[in-house]
Amino acid sequence: MSYTRSAAMAKADPAGIALRRNAREFGPWHRRSRRFPSIIQYTDREVPSSEYPARIVSPPRPAACCAFGMVNIGTPQEAGGWLLQYRRCQRCGFTVRRILREIPDKALLAQLRRALAHSFVRETGDIGNRGSGSR
Repeated sequence: MSYTRSAAMAKADPAGIALRRNAREFGPWHRRSRRFPSIIQYTDREVPSSEYPARIVSPPRPAACCAFGMVNIGTPQEAGGWLLQYRRCQRCGFTVRRILREIPDKALLAQLRRALAHSFVRETGDIGNRGSGSR
């Protein structure tokens, strides 16, 4: 996805800091690449067809029938840290890739679990020293 900036925006924010800040606020998906290999070819020059899992030819724009006529094609697939599934309109053949969920990073989860396990542990030496001594 490319962002275009107007001349006024470039004057007000020459380094594009606001644009980068907004991108960070979009969430963890921005840190991973959203460019997945796709089997969908959007064109008006060919008749819509489904040769799943090798290739799908789809019209470039959805029609009114796509609001209620979409069905899942195949099983969910992993790509780029995401779980994806193709959906296709039964009537016109318009096809999209639907992101079902993010696949958790196992190394990051293990690191977070270790940090949480040690976050609330109190050293035993602190308990014995509280009651002794004069005030």
